[in-house]
Amino acid sequence: ISAVLTQPDDEGHHHPVAYESRKLTEAEQAYLPHVLELLAVVHALRVFRHYLLGSGAPRPPGILSDFTLRTDNQAVSWLRTKQDINRFLARWLDEIEEFRFDVEHVPGRLNPADPLTRRSFPGAAAAPARGGGGARGQGPTL
Repeated sequence: ISAVLTQPDDEGHHHPVAYESRKLTEAEQAYLPHVLELLAVVHALRVFRHYLLGSGAPRPPGILSDFTLRTDNQAVSWLRTKQDINRFLARWLDEIEEFRFDVEHVPGRLNPADPLTRRSFPGAAAAPARGGGGARGQGPTL
């Protein structure tokens, strides 16, 4: 899973502040795709927490969030609207709801966190395939 913390400049171009990636544990490799996407978000929020919680300073009028979560998956929106969730997901939802953020969809090929989940050095073995299909564990850009 991976994530990139970026900060926009005055012209709206996003510049990297920090990168994060890690391998999935053996148990995590069995997670469903939408759960892996949530794991990537929760992991990013934990790692970048000190950057994201805000200073407590008042926001300008009309601004309700501290940051924008840019992801290629709708798992966060799905979790926020799901009525009946298990304890495992409820714990993650509690962590996610500590933060005030907007969610913006970014196609995977345009998400700067995507390459961090790919092995690209010579001689690297391909990651083992897991059932389901689609990009797995690609994290958010914050």
